[in-house]
Amino acid sequence: MFILTKHAIKRSHQRGIKDHYINIFLDYADLTVNVGNGDQSISISRKTISLMSKEGVKKDIIEKLSKIAAVITCENIIKTFLIIDKKRRHHYQKGKLNSRKAALKTKSSYPCHLILG
Repeated sequence: MFILTKHAIKRSHQRGIKDHYINIFLDYADLTVNVGNGDQSISISRKTISLMSKEGVKKDIIEKLSKIAAVITCENIIKTFLIIDKKRRHHYQKGKLNSRKAALKTKSSYPCHLILG
């Protein structure tokens, strides 16, 4: 289960990520990168994108979700969503598959708003 901060909800709406897209994204996200302070960026790998297509996820949803990443804390709190921009290199694309194990002791000070299961 993940908790979204108010900031994450605001960013998801700004980036055109519908609420039900977030659940799909969290189900398929398999790339992780440590980004500091115990936080990780999660995104969807190319291999998983082709799996999503085979499993019947709509093409427009796959296209949208393949271009985003989420920053999460070790307590599974989603801080923000960002668009993966390969040209400006402002993303956390490279990472290990299936390795969502954050073990740092930092606590998030972000106010929590919505819980997704």
